[in-house]
Amino acid sequence: MDAQTLTGQLRRGRGLGLRRALADPGPEAAEAVYGCLIDDPRDDRQVESRMEYLLRLVTGLRLDCGPIVAHLLAPVEAADDDEWRISLAVDVLAALARDGDTRAAEGLRRYVAEGRYWAWTLSAMWAHGGSALCDGLAPVVLARADDEELALNADSKWGAWGVGGNRTTDPGGVRGQANSPATAPESRAEGRPAAEPAVRAARRDRRAGA
Repeated sequence: MDAQTLTGQLRRGRGLGLRRALADPGPEAAEAVYGCLIDDPRDDRQVESRMEYLLRLVTGLRLDCGPIVAHLLAPVEAADDDEWRISLAVDVLAALARDGDTRAAEGLRRYVAEGRYWAWTLSAMWAHGGSALCDGLAPVVLARADDEELALNADSKWGAWGVGGNRTTDPGGVRGQANSPATAPESRAEGRPAAEPAVRAARRDRRAGA
């Protein structure tokens, strides 16, 4: 992609591209921003953050969150599905939901109920919006999570719903801590949600030791 074009600059995360898009909003800018959210353009996703950059574009251009939600919920073959496919979409939708976008919130909540990487999504939702964004999801999560997943995530806000083996659907005990600064929306060191589900890390460790 030519670095001199608007699309090329936006896919590279350039400040010039952002300024050009906001100064001259139109179909090209909208298509390029949606493209970045649907097809993550980062060369090194472990270290490069784009959430704030793309959020500023989405809000500045007043883009509809519908195509982002559609990407999040689109059926995909397991072999082609991983956390990175939805990472930017989840973070931007969570920030929009935090700021009152009900369609973004509904899309995220549906993904938590149906999606493969629901635990990552739930952690991102809590990091961005605290308990208010996750209110009412306890029964859904407790129906999906087994005891191992709850135990491995006991230190996270939502994992505390199952602390002590009670599998409680009352998250009141953790609401007071919902906005702890320890749960930043995205890890600046890793370019991914700060609270990657511990269950996935544990499973990787077990495979490595096999």
